[in-house]
Amino acid sequence: MKSIKEAEVLTGISRQNIRYYEKMGLLNPKRDAGNGYRKYDEEDIERLKAILLFRKLDMPLEEIHKLLDCEIDLQQALDTQKAYLQKEQEKLEAALAFCDTIQEQDLAELDINRCLQEIEEQEKRGNTFADILQDYKAVAEMEKKRVFTFWPDDFCTTPRQMTDELCRYANENNLDLVITKEGMMPEFTLDGIEYRAVRMHGCYGMAIHAEMIHPENYIPQGMSEKRYSVFRMIVVAIVPLLCILAGTFLWALPDAIETGDVLGLILMLALLFGLITALIAWESKKRYSYKWNDKHPWFFY
Repeated sequence: MKSIKEAEVLTGISRQNIRYYEKMGLLNPKRDAGNGYRKYDEEDIERLKAILLFRKLDMPLEEIHKLLDCEIDLQQALDTQKAYLQKEQEKLEAALAFCDTIQEQDLAELDINRCLQEIEEQEKRGNTFADILQDYKAVAEMEKKRVFTFWPDDFCTTPRQMTDELCRYANENNLDLVITKEGMMPEFTLDGIEYRAVRMHGCYGMAIHAEMIHPENYIPQGMSEKRYSVFRMIVVAIVPLLCILAGTFLWALPDAIETGDVLGLILMLALLFGLITALIAWESKKRYSYKWNDKHPWFFY
């Protein structure tokens, strides 16, 4: 068994990054029973070396996590990464070509506004749809982990019962659970991701609701917080929105055909689309707020 300092020497990965990989769920070293220090066995060292290899290929940590946990195979991971690198290569080649076009000019003669306009036009001509689809998939995958709710077997009136129910949930779903703070609002990690749980009362009885403590740390690599927020709203809204629009369209279509007012139907659907999107976005903002009600821990704002 190796200490974190020895693991740093053997792998060439800094201690800070080793701890970060552990926090991200990529690594789960054992701890010394006497002092609580991390201890790394040969499997941990090899896993760190694998992380280093794929990071040198510029593979996102999320993909590396899936690969090492056998959620995807090596072929799938490399195909995805090659497509990403190909796209980045195209961007670099375009940047190099643009450098050639302005290389002979002096800075005083350079029309910066025209250059920016040309670059923006080139970016718009790029594979915009593929970027949108890739970001949507990344955010949808993240939202599956951001929050979860389950129904316990008892009412969980004590911290011990809360811990027991969390252990039961982790065992049933083959998740690695570590309780870091017991209580009626326990804190814990599932596969290295930090969560906080509360009791909730709803129409189906009492439930245990858990949310990430630091969701900002798990925004997909290379995505801004603003872009993540937009795609998160789309992920939450897309299914109910499509169902409502489809139902409305089927209900109103016969009358629209009979009266010949198909344009009116389209305008009505567009208005309905905007209204539902705004409502779901507002509800999503409420639902995923991280302000906890300490006085009544079964409610949250």
